[in-house]
Amino acid sequence: MPIIYSLATTVETRQIEQEYEFRNKKKKWITKTRLVSIQETINTWTLPKVDRNTGKLQPSHDSSMPDTEVLRLAKQGIELLTMQTLTTVTKTNDSDLLDLYKKLTGERTEFVTVTKGIHQRSTKPHITARVVGVDTIHIWLSTDGGDRFAWKAIGITASEGGSMIPPCVVQGVTRRGSVCFDVLTAERLQAAIQATT
Repeated sequence: MPIIYSLATTVETRQIEQEYEFRNKKKKWITKTRLVSIQETINTWTLPKVDRNTGKLQPSHDSSMPDTEVLRLAKQGIELLTMQTLTTVTKTNDSDLLDLYKKLTGERTEFVTVTKGIHQRSTKPHITARVVGVDTIHIWLSTDGGDRFAWKAIGITASEGGSMIPPCVVQGVTRRGSVCFDVLTAERLQAAIQATT
């Protein structure tokens, strides 16, 4: 059951004007302009998107967390489901969640693509991802408390309003101060060492 994690991107081609110099037949340098096509990779997982309910532009990544931290949270959220037993998943009576479970624990390589980073942090913080053949996956987040905190995955749903594995309550986070899990772990370890010396 190999799972490959990635962030949603797209490649856009655009044309820019580029100046270049050449020597004419009289050995004089001439400057001209030409159109050149360039390709850029755009991180679509961070681009604001229009909310279906309000019609307003909403941030898709309302955090300073880097892509590596978002991928860590996606993996942690998927593991909340794949570490369950099939009987636990079937008790939720959610066919979308059961289909996702079967896909991710099957023999084929599956691709989990993060389509939105940490968003709706003040009401229902979560990450949105996709797996081919499955509706949008929501990986629900919480914090470990404190002024400086790391995000952690606490639940996963396989459809909008679907059953959550494991069942939990999602609460908004209004404060800022999130840091990468590895940074926070190192800080806490250093503080523990200093407290014992």
